[in-house]
Amino acid sequence: MRHDRYVAQKAAVDGNAAALPRWQLLAPIAVRSDEIEDTARKHQEMTQRCYMRSQRGADAILIGEVKKIAVTLTIDRDGNVSELQLSDHATDNLGKCLAGAIKAWKFRQSAGGTYRFSLNFVNG
Repeated sequence: MRHDRYVAQKAAVDGNAAALPRWQLLAPIAVRSDEIEDTARKHQEMTQRCYMRSQRGADAILIGEVKKIAVTLTIDRDGNVSELQLSDHATDNLGKCLAGAIKAWKFRQSAGGTYRFSLNFVNG
């Protein structure tokens, strides 16, 4: 099925869409990795804010303790984040804040799927 989506996308770009069956033209194309990266970059201020806030209070993390967190998310067909896993800090204030922020991200309608990317944090 992935190949069929690629063929449909390529044919539409090449101008040969009429040669494809209607179902191929209507099949939603999966979200691309660059779309995930663009969305993460667009919301970088909020994820950085979660990082900065997590350094305060009784459950504070040490500055520099967290450099990167791998995020695995599942996007449903409507573009909503339906599942989310963090490689570290999932149960502390940082993880809870990140999970809330990322679950609010909205993507275009697509075939859905599971994606993995990294959030990188800087001090300051």
